[in-house]
Amino acid sequence: MEQQSDRAPAVRHRSSLAALGVFGAVLLGAVGWHFATMVLATVPPNHVSHRYAPLVSSYVDPELDQNWKLFAPDPPQATIRVQARVRTTGGKGFARTGRWLDLTASDLAAMRGTLPSHAYEDVLPMAWSFYQVWHTPHEKPLGSEGRLSTAHLKRAVLQRLMGRYKGEHITGLQVRCRTDQVPSPPWDRGPVTAHRPDYRVLPWWPVRGRDYERL
Repeated sequence: MEQQSDRAPAVRHRSSLAALGVFGAVLLGAVGWHFATMVLATVPPNHVSHRYAPLVSSYVDPELDQNWKLFAPDPPQATIRVQARVRTTGGKGFARTGRWLDLTASDLAAMRGTLPSHAYEDVLPMAWSFYQVWHTPHEKPLGSEGRLSTAHLKRAVLQRLMGRYKGEHITGLQVRCRTDQVPSPPWDRGPVTAHRPDYRVLPWWPVRGRDYERL
């Protein structure tokens, strides 16, 4: 009986050590997971971050979303203009493709001389940025966030186009982005290079009634 009673504390001690070991391993794994996802969420987009983007987003957004612009501001080196055109059908059923409209220029003209809200000022550039991050250069969406960014950009553009085509029904929408490099300052004595506008043209999207819901 005395041997059994002496053995019991030793067994409990080993059990406690095993439990602590398991807890330590779980804690170490959780810390490693957190550190890895935060690194992938904050580094510039790359092959690894694109591959695991849906998994990282499900953990980071929206509670832990962050960036380093406060500590290392990155001034814009290019001007970005979101443009769009539509396909419409008129009352007689004739279809036509409209000309490209510079929605960014229209926004800037509407804001000039006023104090616009950030909700109006940022919605279009943020929608484009959201789309760009969650799509490959071949316009393939990256998981559910990619599909959501497509719908968000589509609705943001349609909101700008509402009322422009009275008497016509919009059946298709195409968006493109024009990027112009900011010229070098006068004191920069480096080689002068001619920067041509760069266009990223998205495929045509069909427009349905539900695309206008709550706009």
